[in-house]
Amino acid sequence: MKKLMIIGLLFMLFSLLACASPTSTHTSIPSMDSSPEMQAKRLNLINKLISEGIFYKVEKPGDYAHVWLTPLFHSLDFEDKESFVSVVYAYYISRDSKADTVILYDSKTGKHIGVYAELYGGLKLD
Repeated sequence: MKKLMIIGLLFMLFSLLACASPTSTHTSIPSMDSSPEMQAKRLNLINKLISEGIFYKVEKPGDYAHVWLTPLFHSLDFEDKESFVSVVYAYYISRDSKADTVILYDSKTGKHIGVYAELYGGLKLD
């Protein structure tokens, strides 16, 4: 059942990525669709990832978004992990150009376990 849920979430993710604009060659931060419709789709997927237990919570207490990742997230392959976290990145960078990093924590221990930033080439896990 969880595998079907993850497949459904991946389908939503790929439909979001299909709508993304190409990256700009003039900056290290990608140019992307920040329309209200796209932002609503991103937020919907983030909320589904929380409700399905892949993310524990997502918040932005300062310049950067923070995501607490569950054991279900840890069971995914690296590409799926990176794809899901990239939606959080896209949601917040589209709202605030300073939000160019997503800080990742383990939901069980609260410890820092990685980051996502285009500047660093995407997802980096400790």
